[in-house]
Amino acid sequence: MMRRVWLITLIAGVLAGCIGDSTRPILGIATLARFTERTGLPPARNQTAMTYDATRRNVVLFGGQAANLTGTHYTDLADTWLFNGNGWHEAHPRTHPAAREGASMSYDAQTKETVLIGGIERVNPARNDNVKTDTWTWDGERWHHEHPSHIPPAWPHVPISFDAATNALTILAPQAGSAASNAALGAFTNGGSFVRWTWDGHDWTEHHDADAPRLSFHGTLLRDPTTNGLLYFTYDPDTSCPPPVPGSPAKCDHPDPTGTYYSQTWTWNGSQWTHEQPNRAPNASAVAATDTRDRAVTVVSANQETWTWKHHNWAITARSVPAPSDAVAAFDNELDVLVVFGASNSPNLWLRRATTWRTVPPH
Repeated sequence: MMRRVWLITLIAGVLAGCIGDSTRPILGIATLARFTERTGLPPARNQTAMTYDATRRNVVLFGGQAANLTGTHYTDLADTWLFNGNGWHEAHPRTHPAAREGASMSYDAQTKETVLIGGIERVNPARNDNVKTDTWTWDGERWHHEHPSHIPPAWPHVPISFDAATNALTILAPQAGSAASNAALGAFTNGGSFVRWTWDGHDWTEHHDADAPRLSFHGTLLRDPTTNGLLYFTYDPDTSCPPPVPGSPAKCDHPDPTGTYYSQTWTWNGSQWTHEQPNRAPNASAVAATDTRDRAVTVVSANQETWTWKHHNWAITARSVPAPSDAVAAFDNELDVLVVFGASNSPNLWLRRATTWRTVPPH
């Protein structure tokens, strides 16, 4: 009898450890890839928004620009997809944000909701037709249209992340009235520095810091698990170089072997920004996420390299990795994997755990 009780206690303890420890892999990455391939992937798209919902323990994907470009018109999407250990499935909420591309979305650990802001409803590829400034929250079942008293300036792809140092969801936006925030220009330009805004669940608050990252159209804002603050990174040769001389090619051709000429790396500790000066940095367009398994900000570049930020410097941790195109990334804490979704013409999903990658092709 005592032996039977001991065995039951042992089995119960093992099961409790497997279920209760969210950092322990529930599925092997190959098995997870097979499950996901059976359920299929969301339709191909680019400029979509994706984040990990720590309360519902799934990845949330919204909208983007559909791959079926016809003539001079784009088709923007307004669908919501969820990813977990059973693969992808589409949610069908009764209300949702309008179709858009380039929206910014992140999980808010304070309110336990996913927050979406901004983006563009683009009809004519020659201009930005309808720049969004609305704010929506997702509670796992429904989208809620919020009505804050203060609204950050319109800008697509605003860097967004939850800031554990200030316990507030944070975005970086242009200063109101600046050229960069003027949607009528038809193109978004650099100029000046970002302004930090925080969300308290009901309203946005503007903060003018003494020093802040310079405006860039391709930046990303991520939680830095080594400092409990934020890290801002951008590699942007298109808008970081001087304006072209009339009659010359509109491109930047300054050599940048270390990646530091066209990049910016800034850290935030809850009270001030620090412009970091690493001796090297990712030197290609990239997707990025906070890898809680490795406790590091991880960048996967178009040069097929994986970079991590630690100890005030960037380091290459792997080569010959997948090179996602038009992709987004989120780290799934429940499954212990980096989830990368992308490709404009054909959807692809990449899953990474430690140094192992698995590609999930479309049906």
